[in-house]
Amino acid sequence: MNAVPLALATSSGRLRVNEVLEQCNLAGYFKKVITGDEVKNGKPDPEIFLLAAKLINIPPENCIVIEDSYNGLIAAKDANMYGVGIRHPEIQVDLSIADIIVESLEEIEFELIGKKE
Repeated sequence: MNAVPLALATSSGRLRVNEVLEQCNLAGYFKKVITGDEVKNGKPDPEIFLLAAKLINIPPENCIVIEDSYNGLIAAKDANMYGVGIRHPEIQVDLSIADIIVESLEEIEFELIGKKE
């Protein structure tokens, strides 16, 4: 398990998420996995992110959300979380409300967190 507790909060359904996590051998990286079928309101409502924070016992203001969608970033910001926007290589998405924007996951370093573009 990671030193930093990770949660996956996705709008996708549980069956699909479990399938992808197993295929990619990623399930062991997440302390909790929350799917769209476990919340009443989808993004841009912050419900899924607030539930994730609660389940890993981290205050929302200490959470970092990595998102590739505008609605996901709205949800993160409304949950009082730090929003990292990650550009999609083929689809243009408005990420302007993100605290920082990166081109790939490899660019995310703890030193970046807390800085605003």
